[in-house]
Amino acid sequence: SMTTDQLIAHLSSVEIPATLSRTSTDAAWLRANYPNVPLVAYEGGQHLVARGDAVATAAFQMVNRDPRMATLYAMFLAGWRAAGGQLFVHYANTGRWDEWGAWGAKEYEHQPAAAAVKWEALRAFAVQGCWWPGCAP
Repeated sequence: SMTTDQLIAHLSSVEIPATLSRTSTDAAWLRANYPNVPLVAYEGGQHLVARGDAVATAAFQMVNRDPRMATLYAMFLAGWRAAGGQLFVHYANTGRWDEWGAWGAKEYEHQPAAAAVKWEALRAFAVQGCWWPGCAP
């Protein structure tokens, strides 16, 4: 029942901070208990899924297309890095969005970059290069 604005505000003020808090806690535990094991992400990215609910699916897809989703991705990725995260593997580069999720950073291969806001945010993060010891771009 949330509008796009409300959902983006909720993601920004509630969901991302909560996820980053758990990430920081997990990273601290990992450093304390297994200092040689890096914190990496596999199948990362937003997880807005409304299986079986066409209205929610449409709303989630609108949020995924909204330019502010790039800001949300940048916010999360900066927090990932600050928590000590290293390699971040996004779930899918390209993929059709449906009721099972909007997993692709792009909806289709030749989608214009300006319309692929998640892809652009991931690209901006990637060009910063790696920051952890021993990483070679």
